[in-house]
Amino acid sequence: KVSLAKDTKTSFQIFSNNLPYKDVYEVNISDVVNYSSNAYVGNDPEQKFEVFHSLKLTNTTTNPFTTAPVFVMDENLQPLAQDQLKYTPVSSNVSIQLSRAPDVIVKNTEEEINKTDETKKFGKESYSKVILKGSIIIENLQDKKITLSLNKTITAEVTGVSDSGKIKKTGRY
Repeated sequence: KVSLAKDTKTSFQIFSNNLPYKDVYEVNISDVVNYSSNAYVGNDPEQKFEVFHSLKLTNTTTNPFTTAPVFVMDENLQPLAQDQLKYTPVSSNVSIQLSRAPDVIVKNTEEEINKTDETKKFGKESYSKVILKGSIIIENLQDKKITLSLNKTITAEVTGVSDSGKIKKTGRY
């Protein structure tokens, strides 16, 4: 029951809720190995991967969040950041990126440590077994401890991880 004059606009709050959040830092490291097409390890040990300071929100409302722009303000209603809120089911988490974090440095190194030629044969094609060893170096230049969420994409079979790392298979490749 709202009437607006021609060429005017307004906005309405649909709902409001306080949400729990965690202050986190996030980085995604892509696969630097391309053995499927040219048997190449594109490793640059000095490459720094972009780390983002983020808020990890938990949707404790009774409705899912739909994909939409989000504008983050501090307690004094001063703008901090804007990002895109992704679809988030009830009781799930979503990350809102606040800014890049140049004071958290993440590097990745990978090297071939063993290669066995013609390990498998499919039709007329022969395939080699290549074993790689990789390390991720993290340097926090801040004067406080941080929580870093790090995802590394690997197009291979992972045989082991250290430092409480978790292996999550996403496909059959």
